[in-house]
Amino acid sequence: MKTVRDYDELRHIKGELDEAAANGSLTPELLGEAVETEDSAGYETIPCSVGMSWLWHNAAVFAENIDDALGFFQAHMDNPYIGGVLSQAELLQLIPETDREDFVREVFERHGGRIEGIIEAGVPRAVVAELILAQLRRTPVDPYSTSADFVRHDFLSWGFRLEYNRDTETWHFREDEVTLWSILDDGQLVEAAHICIAKAPHMLFWGTDVNRRITLADTFGLRLGAEKVNELLLEAASNLPSMHDVSIQVIDRLAVKDQLTLARRLDGGSLDLVVHLALKLGYDGGGKELIEEFDAQFRSGHSAANYRRLWSKLRSGCVDNQAMADTIEYRLRRQLDYDGYQLGQVVEGKYFDRREQRQKRQMRVDGENVTYVQDRYQHRYFAKEGDWVLFKPSEGRRLTPKVISVIFIPAHSTKEYA
Repeated sequence: MKTVRDYDELRHIKGELDEAAANGSLTPELLGEAVETEDSAGYETIPCSVGMSWLWHNAAVFAENIDDALGFFQAHMDNPYIGGVLSQAELLQLIPETDREDFVREVFERHGGRIEGIIEAGVPRAVVAELILAQLRRTPVDPYSTSADFVRHDFLSWGFRLEYNRDTETWHFREDEVTLWSILDDGQLVEAAHICIAKAPHMLFWGTDVNRRITLADTFGLRLGAEKVNELLLEAASNLPSMHDVSIQVIDRLAVKDQLTLARRLDGGSLDLVVHLALKLGYDGGGKELIEEFDAQFRSGHSAANYRRLWSKLRSGCVDNQAMADTIEYRLRRQLDYDGYQLGQVVEGKYFDRREQRQKRQMRVDGENVTYVQDRYQHRYFAKEGDWVLFKPSEGRRLTPKVISVIFIPAHSTKEYA
C-alpha cells in the first residue's frame, strides 16, 4: 500500500475518481488503485484508505459502474481498511445474497468493523452474535497497553450506548441503536463477560472517568442485575494479578471476606485496598489487626507516592473512625521519615532580593532552627500558603546557615503531580 505524499496528490486522486464517476468510466482498476492508497493524515489524523473513503460517499456510483462487487472487495481482502464496507448496507446489498454471509464473516474475522450495516443488509442477528463472541475469543489483550483493540475499545468501551434520565437519575440503554451489546442476549453477554475476565480480569473493575460516567460493572448490571454482576466480579477478583487499573469503588461491591482474600493473595500490591478495608472495619472492628498484619506493605518503599495517594482518604473529613485514620497515617509517616522526607505546612514570607533591591514573596516551611524555602527553579508546582508539602532536606541547597532551598512536593495529588 502506497501513501499520498501531500494534499495536492490526495486532491488529484479524488478528482480522478469524481471525473470518472461523472463520465460513467469508473473502472475496478482505477478505484482499486485508490483503495490501495493510504492517506496518513486521514480524518482528524486517523489514517484511512483514499478509495474506501471516497466509496463511503459514492455507493450508488459504485453500484452503477462496478458489476462484480464481490470480486472487487475480495481482490482487496488483505487491505486493513476493507472492514469499512461492513458499515455500509448499500455496499453489502450488492453482494449476492448467497455469498453475503460468508463475505461478512471473512471480513469481520480478518478486520473487524461496525455491525450496523451488517444487520441492515439482512444478515441474521444470531450469525452476528456468533461473530462477536468469536472475535472476543480471538483478540489478544495486553492489560498494560493503551492501544485500541476489539475487546477493550470496541466491546467494553464503545460496544453500547447509554442515556441518563435526569428526572429519575438513572442510566438506561438506548434501544434505537444497533450495538455490539444489543445484538447479544443476556446469556451471550454473560459468556462475553467470561471471555473478557479470562483475558484481562482487571477490566471489569474499571472505575469512572471522563468517558465513563458509570462503571463498567454497573453497566453490566443494567442488563444482568446486581447479583449476577457480583458473581462475575468475584470470578474476576480470583484472577486479578495486581491492583493495576482497578477501582476501589468497584472492589467495594464484594463482601468484606472476599476483599480480605484478595488483599492477602496480592500481598505486596494491595496497600490501597488494605487501607480502605481498615477504615471500613474501624479501629475496634478488626482494622487495627488488619494494619498490623499488612505492616510490611507500609515499609515497602514509595513512601511519598503512597502518602500522597492516600492523603484525601485519610483527611477528607468523612472518615468515621479517626483513630483508625491516625493509625494508618502514623505508619505512612514512619516510612516517610525513614526515606528522608519531611512534612510541613507552607507559610508565606518575604525576603530581600539584593540584585533587584526589593522585597519578594517567598513560600517556606519553618523547621527547628532552619527554614526550608521553595527552590526558585521549581516550575511545575507553585506552593501557596496553607499547603502541606513533602521535601527532602538532604537533597536541598543551603543558601545560608539557616535557610535551605528544597523541592516542594504537594502532600496530595495535583494535576502536575498525579
